[in-house]
Amino acid sequence: STPDASQIHDLRSALDFLREMPGQLLETDTQVDPDAEVSGATVTSVLAPVMRPTKEGPAMVFNNVKGFDDAKVCIGMLASRKRVAALLDLDEEHLGLEIGKRLR
Repeated sequence: STPDASQIHDLRSALDFLREMPGQLLETDTQVDPDAEVSGATVTSVLAPVMRPTKEGPAMVFNNVKGFDDAKVCIGMLASRKRVAALLDLDEEHLGLEIGKRLR
């Protein structure tokens, strides 16, 4: 089924939404060290495979953070105009203008 931004009301529902968008979210259950590996994994797994011309990589969720058994880390959720526009159900081309209008 097609993701529906109107169903987004918190972080969990936003992540569920992104799971339905091809190439927009990567998740890993591999244990990562929060002091070094989270940022390193982001660079190698999320930023390195970014293809030109979009330079757009997926958001990433680490489900197994060393020393934090009940925590997860999400990185890059708002690092793409395409993702932000989809999450807010706005037109990507006019994203800045639309956000500005809504903030007024």
